[in-house]
Amino acid sequence: MTAHRRKRVGRVVGFALALHLAVAGTAVVLLQPEGSPRPAPAAASETRGPAQPATRAPSAFAAAPVPETTDARSTAVQALLDRRATALLTRDRTGFLASVDPRATGVRAEQAALFDALADVPLQEWGYALVAGSDQEPDTRLTARYGTWWGTRVTLRLKIAGVDSESARSTQHLTFVQRGASWYFASDDDFAGRGDVSQPGLWDGGPVVVRQAEHGLVLSHPGSESAARRIAAELDRAVPRVSAAVGPDWSQRVLVVLPGSVEELDRLVTTGASLTRIAALAVAGPGPGGDRVFVNPAALGRIGPTALRVVLTHEVTHVAAHRLGGPDTPLWLSEGLADHVGYLGADVPVGQAAAELRERIRAGRVPSALPTDADFSGDNPDLALAYEGAWLAYELLVEQRGEAGALRLYREVGTGTPLGEALGTSPAAFTAAWQDSLRSRLR
Repeated sequence: MTAHRRKRVGRVVGFALALHLAVAGTAVVLLQPEGSPRPAPAAASETRGPAQPATRAPSAFAAAPVPETTDARSTAVQALLDRRATALLTRDRTGFLASVDPRATGVRAEQAALFDALADVPLQEWGYALVAGSDQEPDTRLTARYGTWWGTRVTLRLKIAGVDSESARSTQHLTFVQRGASWYFASDDDFAGRGDVSQPGLWDGGPVVVRQAEHGLVLSHPGSESAARRIAAELDRAVPRVSAAVGPDWSQRVLVVLPGSVEELDRLVTTGASLTRIAALAVAGPGPGGDRVFVNPAALGRIGPTALRVVLTHEVTHVAAHRLGGPDTPLWLSEGLADHVGYLGADVPVGQAAAELRERIRAGRVPSALPTDADFSGDNPDLALAYEGAWLAYELLVEQRGEAGALRLYREVGTGTPLGEALGTSPAAFTAAWQDSLRSRLR
């Protein structure tokens, strides 16, 4: 999964957890919208967005001179996007909708639903930037529909107050049309057939409910309030555990997103692999401070308190450890750290947490190598084996070096030290020690 995520969006890395637990005597397998009504008023335990000022008149979108050059067109469209962003941030619904093609009534309704869906999200930043050199190829079908049009790539930057210290970014593939002297927003999905799919947010799937936790926010849709409360309560227990394990030098505030369905999760987190068996995953922003944790709603009904504790703590560990890792950190090391912290104090027997690997070991089928990055793909039928093996590899590091020493190795690899050098031995020798440890622990 991570490799696909890197390929698609550069340094944005996705992490996922697939666990097989037996909790309270029950075997648990963690699985890895439409609507425009305005959300009902939030309860007292939910946070609301900034107060809404009086609605502005649409004069900000008065006609501008018809651009005669590509540079003039870009300038005019960027100005349109800036006004659109300002209208959204100031809750100016009339001004926001004035940016939409006046002939596209369906698109206007969709954009009205988007505006309303964001009503309670505490946006600190929302801005667009045109990406130079990303013009779409001519398309006679679009010309017949729009007349004068322009398709291009746009970067959306957003920051949610109280959780983001850096902007999160997503890629939009937008169409703009010229009507008389003005340019307008026309569509965000004209180029999906070419593979240029605009990355959606939770608000694209319907109204967003925002639940405040001491250590972050949980975003969900109406109807998921009970699950969101459960996640928020566990989040507040997970963050202190993670800080105790990896250090307090991080924001200690996390944004958790709970989609309405597995299908919506797939749309929000494009990995190129199935998320059906994934319980939750953390997606890292361009730098520490724009991370998100996504929870698979299909998993929540199948897991008990212990499993949810392990899952949330695992993902929060990824958020906290973002500053410690680097592009050369192997996934077995990052996933092993996250599982190590997730299981600390959870009182889950090793044989239950590593049930599939134990079965292999008892059958004499000892893994020949540490899990590769590709082994953590959601499409891997042996995904659980990869996580179990990574966890027990990190447990071996803790046995050899102690908690501080294992974390120091993690930092060293994250700053570019070759793994063998950080280990103080060859990877082959460490692999052999790991294999011996598996035989001992899981026999």
